[in-house]
Amino acid sequence: MRLVRKQPGSEVSQAFSVAPAQYADCANPSIGSRALSTEAFVFVGRHFSKLISDHYLEGFVSMAKSFFKITNKDELAQLISDSKRKPVVVFKHSTSCPISSRAYREMEQVNGDVSLVVIQSARDVSRALEQVTGVRHESPQVIVLKDGKAVWSASHYDVQAGAVAKAVEANS
Repeated sequence: MRLVRKQPGSEVSQAFSVAPAQYADCANPSIGSRALSTEAFVFVGRHFSKLISDHYLEGFVSMAKSFFKITNKDELAQLISDSKRKPVVVFKHSTSCPISSRAYREMEQVNGDVSLVVIQSARDVSRALEQVTGVRHESPQVIVLKDGKAVWSASHYDVQAGAVAKAVEANS
C-alpha cells in the first residue's frame, strides 16, 4: 500500500510504502482501513519507522463504519440521553496500546453502533464518563449504557464482540 501526502513539504516524508502483510505486525490498527485517531504508527515489519499524526494522513483512511467518534462532553451527554431509548456501547481506546489494538479489532466485529472515545484526544470525555457511570477508567474498555447508567463493562482481554452483543441484547 502506498500513502501519499496531499500537501508538499513537511517533516514527514512525502510517501510511505509498506507491504500489506506488514500491516498485520502493526501494534496500532490505525493504518490501512482501520480508524485513525490522534496518532498513527507506521511500522516496517516489527520495527518502528515513524510516528505521525492524523494531520499527515488525513483523508487516507476512515474509521470502521459502525464507529462514531465522541470528542466532547456535549456528545457524551447526547449518548447518555440516547441510552434512555436503547443500550449504547462506548469503547474507550488508546492508540498507543497493543492490547487496545486487539480490542479495536474485536469491536469492529460488533453489529450496531459503537461510540469511540480515543483516550489521547478526549481525556476530558473519558473522565466525564467515569464520573457519570462510576466505572473506573481502564483502557481498552467497553461500557454499555442503559437509562443513563452503566449496566455492563469489560476491559483489556475481556473486550469480546460476543460478550458485548450479549450485554446489549440483555439490556434491550
